[in-house]
Amino acid sequence: MTNEQLEVELKTLHDLLQIGGYDEQRAKSLARLAVTIGRLPMSVEVLCKQGRLCDIPGVGATTAALLSEYILTGTSQRRKIWEQRIPKGVLQLLAIPGIGVKTVRRLYQQWGIESVEALERAVRQGTLRGLDTRTTTTLRAHFVRQTRLQRPQETLSLFAEEAY
Repeated sequence: MTNEQLEVELKTLHDLLQIGGYDEQRAKSLARLAVTIGRLPMSVEVLCKQGRLCDIPGVGATTAALLSEYILTGTSQRRKIWEQRIPKGVLQLLAIPGIGVKTVRRLYQQWGIESVEALERAVRQGTLRGLDTRTTTTLRAHFVRQTRLQRPQETLSLFAEEAY
């Protein structure tokens, strides 16, 4: 596994943990570690083979075990457990520009939004009461753009401002 691949895996695990309600500070340490690994001049696989994962800043025995598991298997038990708790569609919400992991966590936990389609429905129906104005505007604009790309002129009236 390359450093870049491990970086992506750790960021995904971070997202799963954050969305699932895991302690925010402990999850953030994975995001920081992902960035560190992405910038390492030496291959993490080589460090693993040499038994030197603890030489990476911020890596102790527990984290070294997690990294080893990723390097040897391509995944981790921890990730598998959290993937069972969080529906796949929830992670896809992170692909919406301007929507971060904290917003996705709130959408999932507070409103039960589990997919892009469910989010689009909620935005259209105006059921996301209490969501900040900036995020609501971002979501509306995103879905209008998506509609324009998919069905140019005939459906734009569906997304008129009063429809929200």
